[in-house]
Amino acid sequence: MMPGRLQRLSVRNLVYCAHDAGNYLLNIGPKADGSIPEESVRILTEVGQWTSRNAESIHTQDRCQPHRSNYAGFTRKGNTLYMHVYFWPGETVSLAGLKTGVKSARLLASGQQVKFQQDRFRVRFTGLPAEAPDQPVTTIAIDCESEPVQDTDFVRRERPRNNFEPAQFEPAHFELARNCNSVRGFDLRCA
Repeated sequence: MMPGRLQRLSVRNLVYCAHDAGNYLLNIGPKADGSIPEESVRILTEVGQWTSRNAESIHTQDRCQPHRSNYAGFTRKGNTLYMHVYFWPGETVSLAGLKTGVKSARLLASGQQVKFQQDRFRVRFTGLPAEAPDQPVTTIAIDCESEPVQDTDFVRRERPRNNFEPAQFEPAHFELARNCNSVRGFDLRCA
């Protein structure tokens, strides 16, 4: 596995459990002599350091209604929503369907304030670093006017969609092999 993947997975599972005020238990298989494998120690140390920096987002959480995102998980304490971004998208992070007004936002580990724009369909957190500022997961603390509520179904129903013209492909854009079995390496299985 690539470095950081197991740490991110462990934090993701921890956030998933904390989302509904649950507990997360880890089982570590010791070596035959009773010692803990070095890789397990390294992973648990990194997850423990992350938990120390982000403790307020994990410990003694309230049940959390917001739950939908392609790249983040959520926990909540009072009117503060914690957005745990697993896959950092760059300088802008969006949260669809947050119906509750946002008062302020900050990166939890550093306390750095985060600019945001909110409309009735989403909140966009802007001016963020291009690279994730915390590893293995970056947490954004979002202070809301009341208990955070998300409605992504509203966004699907009500958000205007762009009407794009169907893509126009010129025959010159494709290089067909003589036997019609591939287009630049893609297998077509032509009849």
